[in-house]
Amino acid sequence: MGQIDAPYRERYVERLRHRRVLASPSVERALLEVPLHRFVDQIYLPDEEGTLRRVPYQPGHPDHKSLELIYSGDALVLAVERNRPVRATPSGSAVAQMFEGLELEPGMSVLEIGTGTGYTAALLARLVGSPACVSTTDSDPGAVEQARNHLIPTGFAGIDVSVSDGLLGDPARAPYDRILVTVGCPDISPCWLDQLRPDGLLIAPLEHGGWYPIVRVWKQGGRVRGRIAGSAGVVIPRIEGKLGEHGPGRSGVRELDPSVRESPVWPRLLELPLRDFWFYLAIRSSESCVLDVTDHGRRVARGLGLCLRNGRWSIVVSGRYRLLGHLEALAALEEAYNEWEALGTPRMTDYEMEFVPSDGRPQSHPTWNLARRFFRQTLWLEERGET
Repeated sequence: MGQIDAPYRERYVERLRHRRVLASPSVERALLEVPLHRFVDQIYLPDEEGTLRRVPYQPGHPDHKSLELIYSGDALVLAVERNRPVRATPSGSAVAQMFEGLELEPGMSVLEIGTGTGYTAALLARLVGSPACVSTTDSDPGAVEQARNHLIPTGFAGIDVSVSDGLLGDPARAPYDRILVTVGCPDISPCWLDQLRPDGLLIAPLEHGGWYPIVRVWKQGGRVRGRIAGSAGVVIPRIEGKLGEHGPGRSGVRELDPSVRESPVWPRLLELPLRDFWFYLAIRSSESCVLDVTDHGRRVARGLGLCLRNGRWSIVVSGRYRLLGHLEALAALEEAYNEWEALGTPRMTDYEMEFVPSDGRPQSHPTWNLARRFFRQTLWLEERGET
């Protein structure tokens, strides 16, 4: 490790240990050894109005403030279009959960969809023991060129970096033992499954109610099964190309009006992970959403909730100390919460799932069905079992 950044990398890993997202010594070593700051050229942060603005940063000579930000464990916005992140590093927790879920071993062949800065490709190479085992592809030629400029001087020149529609994967070097998708996607591409070995694993942040749970996917007896392995959060670039369509749930902006009401949140929710209720809300209702609430154009709140077809909305404000919205939508949100409580407040990791071709039939008896681009995602709670 470099002399200046060494303590920041150590604190970065310590934070991830504290969050209990690190389990294997190999992933911990890779995070300590691969210099994240060498893969960052610029950083954007939101101002008081919520506008993303570039902050002072010298890539070749990062100061202590910049290193503290880079190794904070938060997702970093690296490029912006129309105040929307189009390139970002995943949060430290998302990286750890993805890599733990991959169960990488030396010599495995790996495909990454979404090259980004090249950082996760470098981590993959460190974990499988050789850059020659790793292929990464991105639809953005500029991102690919930038990633090469990062990978070569950091010792990872042997990684195969290409430009392609992420939907198509990279058939030239298939089949792969592992496929890692680092960009948010509204569905699993059939091409990825075709390029995955029968005993392989695929990890992808799958859009769900305006955020991105990390889904672990595998083949099992002619079926495509999955479980939730973690969360990539909200700040994540979306996959481009033919697959770049919205999945379940929406996000947007709503302006305050005189009919909006505020009330305390349900006390029980303060004791539980909010993401678990969020996950249930999005499988229950296509009206689930993530909203920024503004007052004369200035953002005053953000949260998850419901956007009804009549324009009414309600959210659990981030921080979870209050509810905000129209009375009709607040009542609908409370109804969903009561249903979730009646089910025993299941965690998002409690759900079994299967990805069924749009013209196929599930081999289980699911409780919920989500229509996606290529597959129907069916879900049921594990204690219900299969019949």
